[in-house]
Amino acid sequence: PGQRPGTRDPLGYVLPLDVERLRTTRAPRPSPGRAEILARRAAAPASVFEEHRLSADDGHTQNETSIDVRDDTLVAGWNSYTDASLVMGVGRSIDGGHTWTSTTIAGHTTLSDPAVKTGGNGLWFFSYIASGGPGGSDWEVFVRRSTDAGATWGAPVAVPNDTNFDDKPYIDARGN
Repeated sequence: PGQRPGTRDPLGYVLPLDVERLRTTRAPRPSPGRAEILARRAAAPASVFEEHRLSADDGHTQNETSIDVRDDTLVAGWNSYTDASLVMGVGRSIDGGHTWTSTTIAGHTTLSDPAVKTGGNGLWFFSYIASGGPGGSDWEVFVRRSTDAGATWGAPVAVPNDTNFDDKPYIDARGN
């Protein structure tokens, strides 16, 4: 307030802050291949944080990670892309996140939006949306249960079993 356009505020910003800037046009860069992605990651400076990978770094995208913790046990789920498809990655650590074992959950045509939660006493739940498998071709929310702290997972159970698109199946659990 009280300052003229084009003057600088105490932090050095030119007023007003909502000035439209000219946009330059650039030719789009081609997407890097897997070899270039891995080379860039290898050349990146070391992190100041301790890093523990949940699965192999093979240049594919892994995203939408969900993680929960109970004592020293951590379980994580993520979208894990391959050359051919998208599967659910699931990882488990029993030493506070220092070492991990990981696998994939399959059995559906397409999967996405993982969420994990512990119910306590070694029970863990993994929810996601999927098409194909026991639910047919419609997108459904599925939940799998682990009774051994995330080491193995039971068969999928379709939760709503309706014709709606039920996105983002976040989950909470207490006991069974």
